[in-house]
Amino acid sequence: MNVTFEEIHTMLEFTKGLHRINRQRVDFSINNRKHAIYLLQGGILTACSRALDFNQKGYHMSTILHKRMIDETINLIWFFDDTNDTSRHLRAWFRGDVVERKSGKGGELSIEQRAKMGHSSPELIATLDDLFKKMNNETSKYMHPTINIMKSNLLKRTLFFDYDYKTISKPCLSPESFGSFYVIPTLNALRTPMKTLPLLNIDYDRLQKYIKRLM
Repeated sequence: MNVTFEEIHTMLEFTKGLHRINRQRVDFSINNRKHAIYLLQGGILTACSRALDFNQKGYHMSTILHKRMIDETINLIWFFDDTNDTSRHLRAWFRGDVVERKSGKGGELSIEQRAKMGHSSPELIATLDDLFKKMNNETSKYMHPTINIMKSNLLKRTLFFDYDYKTISKPCLSPESFGSFYVIPTLNALRTPMKTLPLLNIDYDRLQKYIKRLM
């Protein structure tokens, strides 16, 4: 059975509940990994929720732009979880600097490194890479001012623009595509920082079940 947007909403609400619990585990007077990852988890949940809202309204551009924020955030969560509380990158991030995870040749992580950080198998990472490649091919057209994008909120009857997308209601991505490319990394933001903010086994297993449902 195909996944539905109602299921995706339920998954996100459950994950937000786990994040609220994490608030009790963080000392906000200390700029450490727990503090940083809690903030990053909140940011990725917000980005995914906003992307879902834009997607449901058919707002292609904002939906796709949020994808980059989600990808960069989960990468930073993995990076900080694998570092230590005295890391210069962590200190720089709390100062407001842009911090990006870099490792290996050309700044790229191997599949094995990414699998270790994401507490997954290399086979799963390779499968996700293939999905992300397809996602980029599917959505790259939304990143350029093509005529179809420029007319996406043009009302055919009046030829006025619906600037706020108040009357557009057709999702631009299917539940399957949105689940694979937006929700999976968002769920992993809570599931994978095992060193810093580990979940209870029951919650970990539930997120794992959600992820398998979305794949």
